[in-house]
Amino acid sequence: MPAPKHPQDFYIVHHLFSGPSFPRGPVWGSLTDGPADRDEAWQEFVSMAEEPTLKNVYVLHVQPDAPARDVTEDWVLRYAANFAEDDDEPDHESQERHSWEQV
Repeated sequence: MPAPKHPQDFYIVHHLFSGPSFPRGPVWGSLTDGPADRDEAWQEFVSMAEEPTLKNVYVLHVQPDAPARDVTEDWVLRYAANFAEDDDEPDHESQERHSWEQV
């Protein structure tokens, strides 16, 4: 059986992990399990245990017909618009934690 074709348009979401599980200091890790479509990437982005900022998250959009683009600022602003004004932040305690956070 041939391997599935690699997606041509996808997102990668990285997060800066810190805390007792990372005694040597903060480390960057992926929130997505490889390339993710926009909806999958957004779901991981909003499920972080802390509010996403320009200092703790990095979102890259890869497309076949353009250079990869850093869309972090757009996503942080979208998060703020969706959750901060309505005081409707996601309930992080009830959401499934990503495996990186369980280390």
